[in-house]
Amino acid sequence: MASVRRTVGRFAAAAAVIVLTQGIGLAAFVVAAARLGPESLGAGAFAMAVVGYAGFVANFGVGPHATRDIGRDPAAAAGIASEAWTLRLLTSGAVALTLFVAAPLLAPEPEGRILLQIAAVAVLFDGISGEWAVLGLHRPALLAVSRLAGQLVYLLLVVLLLRSGDEAGARLFVLFSAVSILITSLLCLVLFVRRAGPVR
Repeated sequence: MASVRRTVGRFAAAAAVIVLTQGIGLAAFVVAAARLGPESLGAGAFAMAVVGYAGFVANFGVGPHATRDIGRDPAAAAGIASEAWTLRLLTSGAVALTLFVAAPLLAPEPEGRILLQIAAVAVLFDGISGEWAVLGLHRPALLAVSRLAGQLVYLLLVVLLLRSGDEAGARLFVLFSAVSILITSLLCLVLFVRRAGPVR
């Protein structure tokens, strides 16, 4: 019974952090909207939406399968994660390169092309992510905290560095989003290694 209470408590804490994370992301978006205006914000949001679809393709189902395998055999977590990360980095690299090269076709105007090429880096950063690995270890609270850290940095960057009327505002918006993804990805990687051992 005590173990059930602990499990429920962990998931409740993780859920609370997730809600807080979403709130921080919304606050950052509101600030960005006020400072960038609809045109620049729309261009940046479009680039990040493309990243979302590209990330889905790059994941190729590897993450969910690895999460299941790690959950079934935690002792083999490092080996499973090593294979999954190798495949994810290969697919993410291929998708990021494709997006970078195809940017002129997706957004013929120069600014849109640059935004997509910056966003392509975020796809590569997402390939580093160990969210699926942390979930496989049944550590949702660690995942929630990693996402919270990424969103906090995102909010700080938007509040401190994004300026009204800045011509490079949309580029910074996309870059800050990529940095947020990188921080969450690296934190998940570090937390997984601390729990399961080095990944070779």
